[in-house]
Amino acid sequence: QARAAVATVQVQVDATKLDLERTKALRERGSVPADTLDQVKSAFDAANSNLQQARAALSLAERRATNMVVTAPFDGVVTAKNMNVGETATLMPPSIVLVLQDLDSLELRARLPESALRDVQVGSEITARFPSVDQTRTVKIKRIAPMVDARTRTIEITADVDNKEP
Repeated sequence: QARAAVATVQVQVDATKLDLERTKALRERGSVPADTLDQVKSAFDAANSNLQQARAALSLAERRATNMVVTAPFDGVVTAKNMNVGETATLMPPSIVLVLQDLDSLELRARLPESALRDVQVGSEITARFPSVDQTRTVKIKRIAPMVDARTRTIEITADVDNKEP
């Protein structure tokens, strides 16, 4: 709407400019009185003022539209939608609008018996099998939880699984 308003007012400016040029030429020949030229000049000035207002309104509308867009630095899949259209999101405190998952790299978490601490460390390679998709991948352990689960006597390890080809 703001762009259409600028275009409409631009047409008015162009039309009043033509009127002003014609009226000036007629005034130089003495065909129209001075007050007619003044009226046409006032209409041209008013149209220019309206154009400035329309451009300011367009700038404000574009800024508001920019503030209403949510973008992510990576491609992924939305796994949670916490806000709906019309709700106000804030920067302070930050509002979580969507939760986006990056599918190019999956995080694998697994529990191993505590006795595995003798054999695994950060950077160790392990083989992970995913029977549901009939895939086997070799991955490096990126983190080992610092605690042993007292109930199950297991440790949690974490590794990143390359998933460029899902």
